[in-house]
Amino acid sequence: MPNRAVAKAQVVSDMRTKDLVGDATVTDLFNLPLPQNTAIGGTIRYTAYSTDATDFQARSGIAMFAAVNKAGTVTTAIIDTTSTTVAASTGTFTLAWTAVENTTIADTLLVRVQPTSSLTETVTNISFTVLVHRGVTGALPSLL
Repeated sequence: MPNRAVAKAQVVSDMRTKDLVGDATVTDLFNLPLPQNTAIGGTIRYTAYSTDATDFQARSGIAMFAAVNKAGTVTTAIIDTTSTTVAASTGTFTLAWTAVENTTIADTLLVRVQPTSSLTETVTNISFTVLVHRGVTGALPSLL
């Protein structure tokens, strides 16, 4: 029988909850190390919540990200999967994800999210965990 190595995904964060800045405003969530000539990829499991104290909205899903750093040039990709569900007492609630090179910390991937709600919300937050499938062994996200 051939020897089969099994790569294990690395959970790099406990569940965290972060207040989001406001409707249609980008909020930085976390950084991950991305040294030169390496690649990283993983998933974010999340539930975002918004309320105006009268109506309520929740969005749960999985966002997938990947990035490479070739000699200091970073290329990124992130997408919210089709495994997303939304429950709302009224209106609409969406999220836009971005993964970019952090321009203030060298060799670092920055993940951001931007909520858009039809409510005039008083509270908007997101609870999430990060699972890295490939990346720097033992590297923990710097939660922002």
